[in-house]
Amino acid sequence: MRDSAVDEARIELTSHQPKSLWKTLGRLLPMCFLLPFQLLRHGRNGLYFRHPSSTVNGRVSFGRFCEVGAHVFMNAGPDGIRIGRFSQINPLTSIVGNVHIGDRVLIAPSCSLAAGGHRFGKGIQPRFSGGSAPQSIHIEDDVWLGASVVVVGNITIGHGSVIAAGVTLDRDVPPHTLVRRGTQAFVFEPLR
Repeated sequence: MRDSAVDEARIELTSHQPKSLWKTLGRLLPMCFLLPFQLLRHGRNGLYFRHPSSTVNGRVSFGRFCEVGAHVFMNAGPDGIRIGRFSQINPLTSIVGNVHIGDRVLIAPSCSLAAGGHRFGKGIQPRFSGGSAPQSIHIEDDVWLGASVVVVGNITIGHGSVIAAGVTLDRDVPPHTLVRRGTQAFVFEPLR
């Protein structure tokens, strides 16, 4: 009689739990073991962190202990994309073309770095023009790009510069410079 009471209790416990719960746990359990290995990767330059939902197309070189966040899109140009040591690229950032990112660079969320563009003019349709001459973006060491910064064209951002949130850069930035929005135009001022 005691065995039948135990069997009834087992049936009662399992009947309250949805059957799909066990299937879901069975599917998710392997990910608990695999996810840390997808985040931590080993490249030529050592270990780096790359979120599984980031997209990489073309030749991209990751520096030691750099970090690439979720939903980062990288589409390398002919010369590739190079990311330096201890650099951090936060979520929702897009990097397209030939881009060189130095060491200890911080890129905030939702930034866009686009080297190159399209030819346009009278009688030229930009989407069929095949793009312009190869251009590249060089971001030197210890640079900080604020949220939603857009970098376009063939430019260099100097060592130790800070680019404030929401700025669109289309010209070179000298070393140790703060670029922020002014009332009429962007203000380039030396860092103190």
